[in-house]
Amino acid sequence: MVDFPEMRQVMVDRQILPEGVVASRVIGALLDIPREYFVPRQQQHIAYMDDTFPLSYNRFLLRPVVFAKMVQALAPEPHEKALIIGSNLGYSMAVMSQLVHSVVGVEEVAVHSKEAEKTLERIGVKNFEVILGQHNKGYPNSGPYDVILLEGRLGEDPDNLFEQLKDGGRLVAITSCPTRADEVTLYSKIKGQISKVSICGGNAPALKGFEPKSEFEF
Repeated sequence: MVDFPEMRQVMVDRQILPEGVVASRVIGALLDIPREYFVPRQQQHIAYMDDTFPLSYNRFLLRPVVFAKMVQALAPEPHEKALIIGSNLGYSMAVMSQLVHSVVGVEEVAVHSKEAEKTLERIGVKNFEVILGQHNKGYPNSGPYDVILLEGRLGEDPDNLFEQLKDGGRLVAITSCPTRADEVTLYSKIKGQISKVSICGGNAPALKGFEPKSEFEF
């Protein structure tokens, strides 16, 4: 029988902490949320693997340490509102729900959005809303947001999502550059201006709706 709580502890001890993710609230959320609930049942035994986890419809869960670094970079606070773009089966929303007042997830795959709602309710999350919609449009109806996390790699800056950030808000994503490796990038909005800083290396497949021009499907 698989000991999932032990697997979560091992994930934190061997993957997360050694890479400099030490924010106590982030670590607590990663230990609290059963990642195995957010993958297909037949693959639950590898839910905590140190790699990007493939899902159906060409979607994926971020590698645990990359996701943890992104959340830590956002420094979410209990009074804040979060937006997750590409929320998949709801794992990122579940973790963020422990760290903010409310979280909205936008997901393009209808099957995933419905499954996310069921699983989030199953584990007792109440402060969430799942929206079936286009990733690159975000969800301005519930904005503006204090923090936005994009679960995947971008081909260019997400300019339209900056409009959904509060002043003082933060957005984190994995960005690509032709001259260097992919990286986790933190964008901040101060007095209407956007600045960005590289946090660390980190890779992931392209997020649907934010592909480089050459990756668009026709």
